[in-house]
Amino acid sequence: MIPHLSKKAQALKKKYHSIPLLCCLAIGLVLSGCGGTPTRTGPPAEVIDQQVGERDQVEDTTRIHAAPYDDYILPDSDAAAALENASILVSQGQYGLAQKQIEDLDPVTMTPDMLTLKRTLDATILLQAGGAKRASSILQSPPTSAHAPTLQGFYRVRAETDLVLGRTLPAVQNLITQELYMGAGYGGDGSSSGNVQPLLWAALGMISTGELSRLAQSPDSTLSGWARLSLAVRSSHGSMAGTDQAITLWRSTYPSHPATTELLDSIRLAATTQGRQTARIALLLPISSRYAQAAGAVRDGITAMNNDLPASQRNSIKLYDYGSDQTLVALYYRQAANNGADIIVGPLGRSATSQLLTAGVITTPTILLSPAPEDMSATANLYTFALSPEQEARQAAQRTWLDGKRTAVMMYPKDALGQRMARAYREQFMRLGGKIIGEAFYDSAGSEGYSAQISKLLGVDQSEQRINELSRRLGTKLKHEARRRQDIEAIFLPATTDDARLIKPEFDFYYALDLPVYSTSRVFSGKLDSVNDADLNRVRFPDMPWMVANNVEIESLRTFMHVEQMNEGNRYDRLYAIGMDLHALAAKLENLSTAPQLYMQGLTGNLHITDDGVIEHDMIWAEFRNGTPKLLDRNTGYQGRYDEWKYKNPTRAAPATRQSR
Repeated sequence: MIPHLSKKAQALKKKYHSIPLLCCLAIGLVLSGCGGTPTRTGPPAEVIDQQVGERDQVEDTTRIHAAPYDDYILPDSDAAAALENASILVSQGQYGLAQKQIEDLDPVTMTPDMLTLKRTLDATILLQAGGAKRASSILQSPPTSAHAPTLQGFYRVRAETDLVLGRTLPAVQNLITQELYMGAGYGGDGSSSGNVQPLLWAALGMISTGELSRLAQSPDSTLSGWARLSLAVRSSHGSMAGTDQAITLWRSTYPSHPATTELLDSIRLAATTQGRQTARIALLLPISSRYAQAAGAVRDGITAMNNDLPASQRNSIKLYDYGSDQTLVALYYRQAANNGADIIVGPLGRSATSQLLTAGVITTPTILLSPAPEDMSATANLYTFALSPEQEARQAAQRTWLDGKRTAVMMYPKDALGQRMARAYREQFMRLGGKIIGEAFYDSAGSEGYSAQISKLLGVDQSEQRINELSRRLGTKLKHEARRRQDIEAIFLPATTDDARLIKPEFDFYYALDLPVYSTSRVFSGKLDSVNDADLNRVRFPDMPWMVANNVEIESLRTFMHVEQMNEGNRYDRLYAIGMDLHALAAKLENLSTAPQLYMQGLTGNLHITDDGVIEHDMIWAEFRNGTPKLLDRNTGYQGRYDEWKYKNPTRAAPATRQSR
């Protein structure tokens, strides 16, 4: 589908409620006793899932609703106050403080409703820290609450957790259940469906036609109705008249389906931007400039994926080369838009990006390849998909926190990029409740060495001073060794490969061998070098699946597109992967842009679009062991790229980036 975001779709995007706000609402309603007595005493019509094996077993809500209403109103207790405070802190983005409010609550003293609220908050905090799998584990068992607002929050967080993990079908089912508890049968009036249905509809757009056809056979009329609506709209092929006719016919078949008139109207308005399977993509790149290799990597990635499709499914791709003259960027942009481009990719480089945005000519969905200046506000139809060390620094802070580390020191380059990475890590780590207890910077040239900074950062210099002072007072040389400070739990070192190879051994020398070191993908050159990278052992870093992981899909791409030989060890590998994911984004941009909770698994990571249009890619984690990057986590769906075992004779597989649209 072609991602021209209509004004109606933009308005719907603004209506999404974040997880923290929903949790706060649910807790506030229960604490104030605002929930009405349910008029429905039997179990809800549970969503039946016959297609997805990982779906949780259907909840037995008969037991829940048999409880008297008074049993699930929260009492005026310390636990209730802690839950209320935590919900407010979560809504303010203070996740670390929120966790401290509820981490020591005793489950024995809590009501079933309180237990459900705590699980919802715990999962919300984990989601914000990048811990979707842990959040899913917390939410796996059925809720014990019988209060509709609490259950709304529970199923919403469960749905958003499923979306992060790529489990779109269970997410749809949980959203349906969330909306069920908003209905009249549970004291609601259904007026909040506008907070659920746009996300539900966008999620349906991420499901393949084949999966939708199977869902359409579900005995649950709500679920099958949603599936048949999505199929009907797809079959209209972007025709407004055809879409209107399809919706009218669908409504006659499902007259009591909960899909709102507002949602159906928005689908009609968006009809002209949906249905087509191909797009006209304009590449605005400086091919004939000193950035030719970087620009060429993006171009090659997107064209390689396009050429790998059957001719009838290929997008039309046209290159606009502005060379070294950045003043031509706006001119070529207008030309691409006037030529009917559906999506414009580029420009590349911060200066060229500023030139384009200053000209104020954004009229077409545009994906920038470099971050926009901080002083420029978000604009409709404007997105950014770039290599962002700051994003990686935030992910490093999340990983530090998820690994149970609450205090950290940082050592970063003295330049502007180093400052930005340090600020991103610091802010994210502190937001989660961590504490930065020491910082140092270095000259990346390394001309002055690193010993003095590291010794001071770890407190070894003070330990040596104390030993020397004691020796002087005693009049004899003591044999005690200096020690580092013991309150440090982690180190953040966002260094390049060359700098890290020099700095990490210095940390080891100054008694920090046992401390985990977190970095960014800059620490890995992209080329296997187990001899020189042995100095990086125990350094943890996030990177693209394309760089450090393997599975049948990736192996298929490397084998049949012959890019293994083309790109192995090339510094532009990551830009090549961005190009490949850009091809997939052309088909998914409409859905992803309307719902920041939606994710797409790509070669650069797990992709989603933030409210300000940044296309973030959550990466996977690796650690240097014996000089070789090894995946840090199990059950990721990937094998380490440099593991000894390799896929043998991979069959032709449809990569995740080319899933059926």
